[in-house]
Amino acid sequence: LSNAFTPLKTIKDAIHFMESYIPIANGWLKSKKTLSVKYEDLLANYDQEVERLGVHLGINLGQPACQQVVDQYRPKDQKPEGKGLHFVHGKKGRHRSHLTDAQLKICDQLFGEFLTNHGYK
Repeated sequence: LSNAFTPLKTIKDAIHFMESYIPIANGWLKSKKTLSVKYEDLLANYDQEVERLGVHLGINLGQPACQQVVDQYRPKDQKPEGKGLHFVHGKKGRHRSHLTDAQLKICDQLFGEFLTNHGYK
């Protein structure tokens, strides 16, 4: 199995790899057709965020087929066979307990402005 993440061997590699995504993310987030949803908000307020998504897409989430999908992906109701559908966490700032001070400094230099602009600082 090979993908864009395969060559990443260190946290430093991953940090610099993600740097290239900032202009891409900024481009998407400027579009009026883009709905920005923070993962931790999706986990904490699933129904509210799904409703926002439905409105954004013009989907009637009251339809049985739509409700089935909404329920299937509900984070707190994940079944063991659904492993991999959601991350274990989704907590703002959790990275601070997993990175060294030097890695945090690099991240702040590379991502600080983006994170601040999107409510993460």
